[in-house]
Amino acid sequence: MLPRTAIGIDVGGTKIRVARVTPSGEVLAHRSAAVEASRDGVCAQLVGMARELADATSRGIGVGIPGRVDRVQGTVLSAG
Repeated sequence: MLPRTAIGIDVGGTKIRVARVTPSGEVLAHRSAAVEASRDGVCAQLVGMARELADATSRGIGVGIPGRVDRVQGTVLSAG
């Protein structure tokens, strides 16, 4: 059985960091890049970076983003 990993995404005001991690927190792979200027650009960037690091062991994705989020609607209301 393959070990489980997860993709963690940290969206900051100027940089996006993405990592594939084990349940114990060991970082197996990571990338970072400057944040794209447009909303569509950021979305495509997040998907692309997550796909780049995901593999057969990846079971979930967590995203941290500064600002307010409407959990019911699943939308970001304001961001850095």
